Amino acid sequence: MRPWRSWLPALLVLASAAGAFDYNLMFSPERATAVVARLVESYSIALGRLSAHGVGPLAPEEANRNDSGRSRNRRVEMVER
Repeated sequence: MRPWRSWLPALLVLASAAGAFDYNLMFSPERATAVVARLVESYSIALGRLSAHGVGPLAPEEANRNDSGRSRNRRVEMVER
């Protein structure tokens, strides 16, 4: 991330609608924190440059009616803060 020193990304962790809504909403922030920790550890990215946000099943890309749709909805996105 050196070429983008001024960029402060936020990591969004999203889940499919499979399982309990409350569980997915609770688990997503934990997963987001784990993803940030892995990036810091593996790529020496300063912790203060990243923020973690778990949004559970609140922003699906596709319908959750089949495995393909659920698979696309389980994802991590990196966006500008």
